[in-house]
Amino acid sequence: MKRILCLLCALALAACLLAACGKSDPPPPPGGDPTTAAGNNPGGDGGDAVDLQSKSDVELKFSNYRITFDFDSGGEKNSMTEMRCDEGYALISGDSVTFVDFGKNLLYILSAADKTGMATPLGDGDAYKSFGMIAGGFLFGYDAYRDAGLKKVGSDTVIGRKATVYSIKWFSVEYKFWVDNEYGITLKSSITADGETQTSEITELKVGGIKLSDMVNLSEYEIFDMSSISSFLP
Repeated sequence: MKRILCLLCALALAACLLAACGKSDPPPPPGGDPTTAAGNNPGGDGGDAVDLQSKSDVELKFSNYRITFDFDSGGEKNSMTEMRCDEGYALISGDSVTFVDFGKNLLYILSAADKTGMATPLGDGDAYKSFGMIAGGFLFGYDAYRDAGLKKVGSDTVIGRKATVYSIKWFSVEYKFWVDNEYGITLKSSITADGETQTSEITELKVGGIKLSDMVNLSEYEIFDMSSISSFLP
């Protein structure tokens, strides 16, 4: 029963995180609103005007993908992998795995550490079919600053891919984004303040060729079927 209660808590937490992250936007820079006109940006200077793909055009390219990115969190590096295809969706963060099988209409919350988990009816699966539900806040991190003085400052290569580098300065804080030339997503971003820099970057990017069987091998897990206790739930 303790394991069931733990799994129930994990499911509730996952649902809250997915709902929050799917709607999150990058935080506004200190000292101003990112929608403010570029002329009111006290730190913006130099560089060329931005020429970025629209978010809607970028999303059309990503119906099937696998993306892994590393990010700073409390001074520690963390990693997250997101996969999507027409048949399902998966999010892997540490030992926690969220897996959705659209064909079976099931949501799985799994622990890769002890190979246990639970399955529950999916309900409305549309939320899992949008591009970058979790990673989207990072992949389009530049979007909030597109019309706020963001400038093109150079070019670079990230994980072997050509990228254009954009920057915006607000007082003593500098935001930089390395945007993939082909797909229009952020491959790397950084925030520099008080002489310290925090970075987030994609370490793996595969577009196309992802199958449901590539996401999770459910035969490795002992899975508790939530429908067996549904009659006891309110």
